[in-house]
Amino acid sequence: MKLKYRGVSYEYKVPEIAIAESEEVGKYRGATFHFHKLVKALSLPVFDLKYRGVSYHTGGSAA
Repeated sequence: MKLKYRGVSYEYKVPEIAIAESEEVGKYRGATFHFHKLVKALSLPVFDLKYRGVSYHTGGSAA
């Protein structure tokens, strides 16, 4: 998906999330619903960024 912020264009990749229905069932205001669970844990995105001249790294481990 192409996005633009303050005149800078960038491409956003929507993460694919694998989910499975759990065996748990709930009820809310008379409606029955099934809970979902993640098949695999999500990983944090990794970026090398700079703020006011100071570089920093997001996601993963701090090294």
